[in-house]
Amino acid sequence: MQPDPIRAEETAAWLRKSCKDLWRAENVLTLNPPDTEDCLFHCQQAVEKSQGEFALHKNPLRLYALTPKGGQSRKFLL
Repeated sequence: MQPDPIRAEETAAWLRKSCKDLWRAENVLTLNPPDTEDCLFHCQQAVEKSQGEFALHKNPLRLYALTPKGGQSRKFLL
């Protein structure tokens, strides 16, 4: 059985966001003085995005979310 290409792309997009969080975590440590609080925040965000996306990829759900503009609901298949 082939993976759903839409879900695979959404998973990859969230994992890219997770990598950006790790990149940000590294960069705030180069400040003088290093911003360890912000570093830890970005590390936590990266872990949450990675774990959540793995769980959703393994257990597909249908989610409904409000869009920021107009308050209309959109259906997402994850």
